[in-house]
Amino acid sequence: MVKILLPPVPPASSDAVRASMRGNKSLKTRPETILEEELRRAGIDKFLQNPKELPGSPDFAFPYAKLAVFVHGCFWHRCPHCQPHFPDSNPKYWEAKFLRNTARDRRMRTLLRTQGWKTMVIWECQVKKNPQRAASRIIKALEKTNG
Repeated sequence: MVKILLPPVPPASSDAVRASMRGNKSLKTRPETILEEELRRAGIDKFLQNPKELPGSPDFAFPYAKLAVFVHGCFWHRCPHCQPHFPDSNPKYWEAKFLRNTARDRRMRTLLRTQGWKTMVIWECQVKKNPQRAASRIIKALEKTNG
């Protein structure tokens, strides 16, 4: 495993940036909450959220189907669909940070697959654009595993 070392965290450029960064959550984000609501509305309620015993603590895990779903924030995980802007300040820091995030994402999905799990990534922009379609992707994957 290659470790990507990060340059030291630069100081926030303003109080607004500092407040924004502190406001970022890793659990129960808005896209996760929206997707959870859509799944429950469709009658899907047998899932675990962020199970620590699974690699990467997927946002949704369906043990009966061995399906792990990650809801990735577009900025932090570098969405290929909406291609979020790259910060102008401290480019070396951000490049290393994003490389480390995406490498960790791949490693966790690979670990899950070696344990017999199927994995799925749903992007924040997909949930925001069409939450029903995002939930539908999960439901179709569940239907495939249940025959």
